[in-house]
Amino acid sequence: MKVPNIVGVSFISGTIIREQCTVVPSRQLIYVPSTARLTPLCTVGLAALDHTDTVQNGERIHTIKLTATLRERVAVPSGSSVVATTASGFSYVIGGGQRPFPLVTQQDHRADRPGERSAVTLTVELTSSTPLLAVVEA
Repeated sequence: MKVPNIVGVSFISGTIIREQCTVVPSRQLIYVPSTARLTPLCTVGLAALDHTDTVQNGERIHTIKLTATLRERVAVPSGSSVVATTASGFSYVIGGGQRPFPLVTQQDHRADRPGERSAVTLTVELTSSTPLLAVVEA
């Protein structure tokens, strides 16, 4: 499943998820209070979010990958999950606040010609039994 038109990417700490949110993996939902603190990232253009699932040894395994372009590198808090927000206002959480945490990598591209843009490609990957979680505000 490809989630269309990701216009916002944020981090949410694992501590906030464990202490303030309710994760319901069987329903692919996470209840997040409106007061939960998210750390928004400054993205350029749309981000891409892909979600596939397979059955291995009788267990459903989800593979989630988000790719976004950032203006600059960001500090990634340890144990964080990632929130992707669509243009229509729906949000999804990658990671459920527990291990395995999403793997976050950043790759710099520095322009060497006047017409090129310098940017950082952020890639977030998670392979686990935790599905992509739709956010419901509590």
